Amino acid sequence: DATPYPSPPSLPTPLPFSPYALVSVGVVISGIVISYTGWSVIDPILGLLIACVIVYSTWGLLHDSIRLSLDGVPTGTNSKQIETLILSVPEVADCHHLHIWALSTTETALTAHIVICDLSQLEKVKREVKRALLVVGIQHATLEFEHNSDCCGDAGCQNFGHIDFLRVSNVFSLFK
Repeated sequence: DATPYPSPPSLPTPLPFSPYALVSVGVVISGIVISYTGWSVIDPILGLLIACVIVYSTWGLLHDSIRLSLDGVPTGTNSKQIETLILSVPEVADCHHLHIWALSTTETALTAHIVICDLSQLEKVKREVKRALLVVGIQHATLEFEHNSDCCGDAGCQNFGHIDFLRVSNVFSLFK
């Protein structure tokens, strides 16, 4: 009956050998050129080229690091899909005030208000929602349950139904 834990997302891999080798070969060649021609301007030019190679090859990691530090929705996580998944659990009438963020590069957290019709089913629903979330890689879920007759009275919460990390999403559109 237990659902197996999903495998963690893959971590960024180090640069392949070839860019490292090219940088090293470039440094050796610039040393030879400087020693034979005295043209020392090649050193800062090569330094800028190496900086460009490093920035280009680590751009994805930089993007993910900024997203992580701003508590953005993790790359590859579809919030509408998560909401639909929660709503597909029997006894769940509604889901709102949904927040998803990365705790680290391998752990994702979620908070949500879950509306159910029968409070006697609360523990069963909580177990099923958490099991469904585990399958999609969300390991930490904090769920607040509400009865459909007494939903959250918070004006910013009631029937909100969507992620409110839109400001963070706009920041990340700059990095695409």
